[in-house]
Amino acid sequence: MNFLKNTSILKKITFSFILIFVFVIGLFLIINKQLSQIGHEAITLSEESIPSLMVVNGIYKNISDLRRNQYAILQKNSDDKRNEYLSLVNKYYSDTDNLLLKYSKLLSGSDDENAYNKLKNTWHIYKSEVVTFNDYLENDNVKLAELTLENSYNKFNEIEIASNNLH
Repeated sequence: MNFLKNTSILKKITFSFILIFVFVIGLFLIINKQLSQIGHEAITLSEESIPSLMVVNGIYKNISDLRRNQYAILQKNSDDKRNEYLSLVNKYYSDTDNLLLKYSKLLSGSDDENAYNKLKNTWHIYKSEVVTFNDYLENDNVKLAELTLENSYNKFNEIEIASNNLH
């Protein structure tokens, strides 16, 4: 610090301002880097995470509505109401398949892919177990349709668990 002792006041003031300027520039660079990281994470959140969550919620809702409508069909006595609910059930099947396909394009990471594959496989197994449900109802065999739903309950629970894992 002896070198500052023998310098003029103008040089001391200039040196102080240069130090402050270098500090402000360094602070600016650090803040700029942090803000760009925040911007990148916000873009990732808005373009990947939120749409993925919306699709998973849609899958979960469709599967839940599907199951509820399948049981509602068993309570309907008129063919018109049954046909109306059957068309809703078929719509839920296709909507869920479309949402699963849509989610496959939003996958990010191996954990996400494993959870997606588990849900997709469980969904296909569930569909194959209840494929006869509509046939039984069309043939007015309500007892077998009801038995089909009862036997598929474990797979339905697995779908719920797999969708929660994906969530």
